[in-house]
Amino acid sequence: MRLDPAHIYLRLPQNVRPGHAQVPLADLRALVVKGMPGQRSYVFVRRVGEPLAVRSGLGRLDARVVNFLQRAVPASIPVEVQEPPTFLGAIRGE
Repeated sequence: MRLDPAHIYLRLPQNVRPGHAQVPLADLRALVVKGMPGQRSYVFVRRVGEPLAVRSGLGRLDARVVNFLQRAVPASIPVEVQEPPTFLGAIRGE
């Protein structure tokens, strides 16, 4: 994960999709972190167009990355960490 004044870069693991995702900060409305720690996906909610969902596979580094994003992303772009649903919540579709 890297952040510069204009973009967020997320390197993708080779077993998922080689390369990286690059999102301009000016195009971001929000960043939503979903899923269980170690198996999270990052949803880049754009101002215009479809959101970009990326499953990172960061494993043990996950907590550090989420902490970094919450501190480093500009305040105008909210970083929301969604707790994974409970077993019954998943059955109900929550």
